[in-house]
Amino acid sequence: MQNVELNDFIVDIFQYICETESMIKILRESVYAENGAVTMPDIGNTLEIVVAKIANIKYSLDKYIDVAFDRK
Repeated sequence: MQNVELNDFIVDIFQYICETESMIKILRESVYAENGAVTMPDIGNTLEIVVAKIANIKYSLDKYIDVAFDRK
């Protein structure tokens, strides 16, 4: 596989990490907000999305390792 395709994996992984970091920061700020606008379902939904993004990171890293090191 060409380096360009491998670089696409890295870009995707980095993007997932940045999105996950951003969502966690927003969740933290919402929880600490004094107006109490955040609800438990909001927190649950956000955590569900974060878990899905982490699963995407894991999947993309696994694919990258498979391709980069010709495991399959």
